[in-house]
Amino acid sequence: MAGTSVVNEPNYWRQRIETILNQREISRVEREHADALLRRLSGIIKMP
Repeated sequence: MAGTSVVNEPNYWRQRIETILNQREISRVEREHADALLRRLSGIIKMP
């Protein structure tokens, strides 16, 4: 996969996760996993 691919961008994954969270009913465990991923992505986005 090319280094310039959109899937290498943390914002791409943040948007995908948020879309899933907004589109369907998910379990508490799934929501906790999604929230943990969003926190990790937030840390990646803030890195220089």
